[in-house]
Amino acid sequence: NFIIATGSRPYLPSIEGIKAIPYLTNETIFDLDKLPRSMIILGGGPIGIELGSALNRLGVKITIVEMQERILATEDKELVQILTQLLHEEGIRVITKAKALRFSKKDTGIVVDIRSEAAELIQLEAESVLIATGRRANTEGLSLEKAGVETEQQGVRVGPHLQTTAANIYACGDVVGPYLFSHMAEYQAVIAVRNALLPFPFKRRVDYRMAVWGIFTDPELAHAGLTEEEARSLYGEKISVYRWRFQNIDRGKTDGAQTGMSKFICDTKGRLLGAHIFGKRACELIHEAQLLKALNLPLSKIQSVIHVYPSYSDVIKQPAKQAYIESLRRNFFISLLQRIILKK
Repeated sequence: NFIIATGSRPYLPSIEGIKAIPYLTNETIFDLDKLPRSMIILGGGPIGIELGSALNRLGVKITIVEMQERILATEDKELVQILTQLLHEEGIRVITKAKALRFSKKDTGIVVDIRSEAAELIQLEAESVLIATGRRANTEGLSLEKAGVETEQQGVRVGPHLQTTAANIYACGDVVGPYLFSHMAEYQAVIAVRNALLPFPFKRRVDYRMAVWGIFTDPELAHAGLTEEEARSLYGEKISVYRWRFQNIDRGKTDGAQTGMSKFICDTKGRLLGAHIFGKRACELIHEAQLLKALNLPLSKIQSVIHVYPSYSDVIKQPAKQAYIESLRRNFFISLLQRIILKK
């Protein structure tokens, strides 16, 4: 049996003049001996935002150009708005709904012509350019078709057991997708190896409902499950949303880390559909919510668990208290008792 784990590489969009300029990617930027004075970043996804925010704090003047309506399009809109405002306050220029048309080189730097949503032509100039428009699966040159392995736009085509269209060949990681994160590659690798070696009764399926990830800006943005927008498109108004701001927890006040908010989306039974945290140590905090999701427990269960005080975990425990109170209000007997008391 075989496993394909050839990873991915930076995707280079087809833009006039792009091959004539000394562009950077997330793989080559760390080879720089000297930081440029200014940089245009093409792409407002995780790579572009992480590197842009870091380089900005190192003194590089950053402009981010994104084709979509907002940066980080897969993340919760409300939390992304908070992050975007923070980037603006730190001096980063973010241009959305804009398409890069051509690149050209000058003695003073690199010029990018972009077209805005209003069809306005804007010319940007910087000392350097970072291409952060996504990644592409490494399938070229493998002659996979000769082994009966089919590919698609995303990469190698696999089933729920990570088996390709060739019965004895499995695949995992970036070459498969859909989540291009190291921890998701590890998750897939364990399942692919198990399924390649063990007979059918012991085979496992991937379950992407448990996908979780973080974006390492400062502060961090962590994601588990559905965003509020996704949940409303699936469940309509049959959801409850609980929020808690970092400025309302004592640990955040003590550390001067008051930027950010936690957000939990639950179904009618109080079980987590999605959890999103933007704030200090968000990528650590998200795991308590992830455990609830994995065990299919309601958010309200957290309120009875003793947490250290003061700690950032309040951004989870306090929304759990809100969920618990709401569950009490929905309880038939408590609701009846409340009506009786009010009549008296």
